Amino acid sequence: MKIIFLVLALFMISHLPVVTAMESIVACIEDSDCTRRYVGCSSNGFCLYPSCTTLEDCAEYDWKLCSSGYCHDCLTNADCTSPEAPFCWTERALCIACLSNAECRVLDGGLHPICSKKGKCVQCETQNDCLEPAKPNCALSANECTNCTSDAHCNHFPTLPHCDSSIGECFACVTSSHCSADPLLSRCNITVHECAVCESNNDCTHFSSMSRTKCKAEYGCVECLENADCSKTEAASYCDLSTNTCKLCNADSDCDHFAPDKPYCVPTVGVGCSKCGDNSHCDYTKAVCSSSTYTCEACSEDTDCDLYADINRPRCFSGVCKQCATATDCDPTTPICNAQGFCQPCTSDSQCLSSAWGLPKCSNGQCYACLTSVDDCTTVAASFCDTSSTFHECKMCTQESECSHLSATLHCKVGTGCVTCNSHAECTYTLPVCSDSTNKCVGCTIDSDCSLYTPQLRTRCFSSQCKQCEADSDCANPTPICNTATGLCRACNNNLDCLNSGWNLPVCSGGSCYECVNSVTDCLTPENSLCTSNTCQIC
Repeated sequence: MKIIFLVLALFMISHLPVVTAMESIVACIEDSDCTRRYVGCSSNGFCLYPSCTTLEDCAEYDWKLCSSGYCHDCLTNADCTSPEAPFCWTERALCIACLSNAECRVLDGGLHPICSKKGKCVQCETQNDCLEPAKPNCALSANECTNCTSDAHCNHFPTLPHCDSSIGECFACVTSSHCSADPLLSRCNITVHECAVCESNNDCTHFSSMSRTKCKAEYGCVECLENADCSKTEAASYCDLSTNTCKLCNADSDCDHFAPDKPYCVPTVGVGCSKCGDNSHCDYTKAVCSSSTYTCEACSEDTDCDLYADINRPRCFSGVCKQCATATDCDPTTPICNAQGFCQPCTSDSQCLSSAWGLPKCSNGQCYACLTSVDDCTTVAASFCDTSSTFHECKMCTQESECSHLSATLHCKVGTGCVTCNSHAECTYTLPVCSDSTNKCVGCTIDSDCSLYTPQLRTRCFSSQCKQCEADSDCANPTPICNTATGLCRACNNNLDCLNSGWNLPVCSGGSCYECVNSVTDCLTPENSLCTSNTCQIC
């Protein structure tokens, strides 16, 4: 727009008619068309300059110079001191609007060096026209350079991009966050508003993206000053003080700041501080250090528990090193497996019985099958408590005495156990035969089965028992009566015993039954009246 205006002005000036020195360039038809600065309208149709002999003659018309007998604005640009008309048109001695910045730079000591689009000399039209950091903002309402209020007003100062709004001036920095280009100059020295070397870690917080948050005195922001500063990743936990950078650990002490979670150094690129470096870094609950993850994992075989043998956890059960999982993993001296996986002595019979041993007796901390034969070995097949065996087992008898607590009538048969009999002699007349198949006394079947009972007169087999008789007919004098309750023959007690017996004899004498013992009293028939040999005969 400014260019169009200037071109048009030049065109008009170049085509003006030739006028005298007393004529201005202001066109008119009559005197009233001219302002008070002029004295009338010439015949050529231009307003006339006032005539003068001294400068005072021009003062009342607001002209600045008296030259060649007429009042004028200027002879040179230096005479045009108003920003609104800074350029001297020497052909007409008139101050007019500027055409370029060059005409404004010489005006008022260069205070208004910019020629505006309207031809007026101003301080600025854009921010770039304000060249003083103390007044970097172009206030377009007045085209004047003023103090800054934001960093945007300092954009045209690459080395002074930040506005201190408290004083309205552009500086290299106002806060330390503005010193982010060079970690060695991270602190804003407010006294001079320049970036300087850090004084504390707070001066390095804005370099966190570069991992340089620690202040090294008289040097600048670095990654680390000690190992504790290297906590971002386990793979770089060691502070190399020669470069103040975090690197791979060299020893477990380089991982102290990752304890207790990852206190061990694995000096392999990409690994570093880990939960473990070998099995010795694990515990019995997870005894194996994985060579791929360097974490402690469950055991899978007994050899994984070798390190825990000295604390009685030498075996792997369900991924954990223990001494036992059940009682059968323990030895007899400590037969009970407790909840912690340790073998311990028993304290009660019930504890032994409910354990995997299934043994009923606890004595002196050990589980046993028996303590005594009498109390604990109560079956005919295992009647003897062998206290010489590991668990005091109930075993088969080897001698008679090892069956006596079961029954006084039992006998020991080697290889079978406690039995009723080994021979007929161990039976009684009621069951006189020892069965070879069952070793039990059974009834007789023939008289010879009763041969052992001859001294008792029980020589015959009646109803499976050895008896002397089963009826009176089996007896004879002097014991003619059969006692069916005992199976033995007895003497008669009176005549009635004999009369009612199977003998049917009327006289009992001396325990024997007779037909007669006295002719007078016993042989009472005429035909047999004489008692001879205890029989009534013919006289």
